[in-house]
This record gives sequence, structure tokens and C-alpha cells, in this order.
Amino acid sequence: MNTFTYSYPVKVYFGEKAAASSLPAELAKVGSNVL
Repeated sequence: MNTFTYSYPVKVYFGEKAAASSLPAELAKVGSNVL
């Protein structure tokens, strides 16, 4: 196998409804199709 680097960035949201309130802004950064 060839040498490679894999990056898996992660954001963790803490607090009640913190992720739900931040989701629209995060989705706007990646476009309309995400996996």
C-alpha cells in the first residue's frame, strides 16, 4: 500500500439544541448534496 494522509475534520457542538441551531450555517458551507 502506498503512503497517504487522511484527514477527517470533526466539529462537536455542546449544549441543548446547539447542533440544531448551527446546522443551517454548516450546511450552507458544503452545498446542497452531502453524504
